[in-house]
Formats: sequence, C-alpha cells, structure tokens
Amino acid sequence: MGGFQSLAAYVTDLGGTDDNTAFSVNGFYNAGPLMLGAGYETHDLDGLPDQNSYRLVGTYKIGAAKLVGYYQDETNATQADATVFGVGAAYAMGAGTLKGQYYERDIDGTGSDPALVAIGYDHKLGSKTAVYAQYATVSEGAKLGGAGHGETIQSTNGGDADGISFGIRHKF
Repeated sequence: MGGFQSLAAYVTDLGGTDDNTAFSVNGFYNAGPLMLGAGYETHDLDGLPDQNSYRLVGTYKIGAAKLVGYYQDETNATQADATVFGVGAAYAMGAGTLKGQYYERDIDGTGSDPALVAIGYDHKLGSKTAVYAQYATVSEGAKLGGAGHGETIQSTNGGDADGISFGIRHKF
C-alpha cells in the first residue's frame, strides 16, 4: 500500500515440554531511492526473562551507488544485552557490483566488541545468474553468540577470523 509493506510471524512451541514462543513484526517503506524499515521481535523462553530486539534499517540509492544503514538493540535472556550497528555501500559498474560493509556488536559490560569488515564483487552472467567473490574479517568473533549454525567462530587467535568465499548464485 503506497510503498508500505509489512509482515508478522508467531512461532509456537510444538510438542515440547517447555512453553517457548516467539513473535516478530516488520514494516518497510519504499519511496523511490529511499527504503526505511523497522522491526520488533520477542522470544518468550520458559523460565527465562523475555528476549527482545528492535531494528531500524535504511537504504538510499544515488545513481550507481547504494548506501545501507542498520541498527539493532537487543535485550538478551542468557547473555549480556547488546547494540548492533553497521553501514554498507555498493557501487554498480556495468555487469559488476563492488560491495563493502562494516558491522559492530557493542556488548554491555565488555571492552572487546566483535566487528565485521567485508568487501566483495558480484558479476552478472545473465538476468538470473551471477558469480561472486568476497573477503571478510571478524575481530572478537568468539563473542558473537547465537544459536544453531554458526554459534561460535572457531579460531586460534583470540576470536579473530577471516575468510574468502567464491560462489555462483542463480535465481529460479
């Protein structure tokens, strides 16, 4: 409606003995070169304080360039509360796009906050297929936390990690 879209989700605990639920709502507004978004998510974990996150995102296109901003405030049940912020940029050059981004997670009560720096290049092979290469480095990555896949970063130098990836992306 008028450039605005939203979505919501409610997740129930199916068949478990705990009473865990989650709720998420997001809204986005597109107005030409500008996109603004906001979101809220809460996890009601049985026996623990609720976890909540508020997010703000934005993008702005200027000719062949695109600028990105992100902010999130986290209230966590099993780890320190945190704030995540980041910026990114992309610049289209013919069939290719050069990309870069920086994100940091400011964890309450610590002086060693994880940060990510990434640069990459995408090249379109056709309307649905592209190849990409990227390099990323994470400092203090062991303090990122999380659950499931990528729960911690394994490294031998105090939580710092870096990597290079190459791939092909095809939209069906």
